[in-house]
Amino acid sequence: MAKLRQPATEPAPSRDEQPSSTPSSVERVSKPTAPKPRHDVGLAWLVLLGLLVLAAMPLLIDLQTPGVWTEKEARSVAISAETMQRQAPIADGETSLQSWTPVYQGESRWDLPPGTTWLHLLTYVGMPTDQASAEYPLDQQWVIRARIGTVFMALLFIAAVFWAGYSIGGLSAGSISALVAMTMPLVLVFGRHANPSIAAAAWSALSIAGALWAMRPLRTSPSLIRQLIGWMTCGVGLGLATLTLGPIAIPGTLLCTVVLAMICPRRIGHIMGLIASTALAVMVLMPWAMHVHGHDPEVYQQWLAQLKPDWGQIGFGQLLSRAGWRLAFAAMLSGLWLIWLIPALTQPFSTSTGSARRKLLLGWGWLVTTLGLVAFAPGEIGFAGLLLVVAPASVAIGLIMQQFHDLSAEGRHARFWLVGRWLTCGSILLLAVALPLLGYLLSHHPDTVQWLPSSEHSLFAKMHWSFYAGAGVALLLASVLATRFAIHNHPGRTSASLAVWLLILFGLAAIPMSRSEKLNTTYDPPEAELHSANF
Repeated sequence: MAKLRQPATEPAPSRDEQPSSTPSSVERVSKPTAPKPRHDVGLAWLVLLGLLVLAAMPLLIDLQTPGVWTEKEARSVAISAETMQRQAPIADGETSLQSWTPVYQGESRWDLPPGTTWLHLLTYVGMPTDQASAEYPLDQQWVIRARIGTVFMALLFIAAVFWAGYSIGGLSAGSISALVAMTMPLVLVFGRHANPSIAAAAWSALSIAGALWAMRPLRTSPSLIRQLIGWMTCGVGLGLATLTLGPIAIPGTLLCTVVLAMICPRRIGHIMGLIASTALAVMVLMPWAMHVHGHDPEVYQQWLAQLKPDWGQIGFGQLLSRAGWRLAFAAMLSGLWLIWLIPALTQPFSTSTGSARRKLLLGWGWLVTTLGLVAFAPGEIGFAGLLLVVAPASVAIGLIMQQFHDLSAEGRHARFWLVGRWLTCGSILLLAVALPLLGYLLSHHPDTVQWLPSSEHSLFAKMHWSFYAGAGVALLLASVLATRFAIHNHPGRTSASLAVWLLILFGLAAIPMSRSEKLNTTYDPPEAELHSANF
């Protein structure tokens, strides 16, 4: 029998002697890479649509039930309602910026970022303006409309995370990244409340996703049309993030984009594109900035105060302590995904990464840069700053799970995967029993839960015992499915099952919590002076 591979010492057979079905070595080397089929792009759009439908389900459950139970939501909706009542920009068809200026307690507030108010005003289209009232408690119909706008921004945030993960690692990385983002506790909670936090995070994530699309990291040079779309999205997203959160959104978004550009090849071209997108962001901001300057020329000092470091006002030890608490809080609010944040932060420097190291470095660089900005940001950052961590954390986890999947497909299993899968499965199996039991005790026998503060005893409405039993069964089934995939070393399917488990948990928990006594106690905005820095 003839050998399939000839030794190097023997003469190579002629082309006529080679089988017609086997390509020559020259043909294999010179074969060009096939372009990406268009149906792959269509599949990506279908997957994104399915993910957004899945993400919308828990966000819309009992959206109209909870009262205005946070200060920021009360102030946000109150400003929008008062602006609608006094200015009525939509009903009158008014396009001047004067009619769109936020109004609070009878005064035009030039120092407040107007983005959230504008979003709420758009959701109020079709409602009679004479029903708008700034009196407290707020009419629930205005709250519901504003919350629908927040849900839309939460879905935009998830889409931006998918886009960023897709631009770096393809469809699987983008899908897992979106699943992680939609099941982060911060997104699930603040994606249902009318406050500026999720909107600012969405515009910032969209800006960075547009930059990644324009850079097309680790692939051939992008086309001119692709770069134009990407950098324009980057600039518009940066401008809208600034209009929503204030100038504090500028350095974080730009610095993260610069770090990503430095990791990718063709750095000079990326920096030039970033400069062009920054100029576009300035054009987006300029009309509002000129309008505000014409009415209050000194307001820029309040804007710049947000960017002024306060490191000289506190000691070095206090600065490190504050940074540590912020990072610890962000880690706790990542929920069960914290298990996979550890390999996302360390795997790019492991010998097992191979050729995928630079791909993982993109997610790592974005995440570490954002964590540093949040840790050492001046003043109080609130949940808006912590939400900025969700996008890079989701993309980093999506990339590491894709890497684990590729290694498992080759019969090699990373040590982090072998350990983390059992930590994940053990946690969800335990919580599938403990959480429904805790919910039942809090709603029926709150006195038995002595280790929780008494203020948390009214967090769950009284539901029939069958509701909590059904919740436990659903969570156990999802836990068994995730465990089965983990046993057979399917990291991608395991992470998808974990996301489904978290969606079931939040969707079921949202029903008794939304109807609880604690969340239906309306919070009235205080009469104290409102500052843009803490809005």
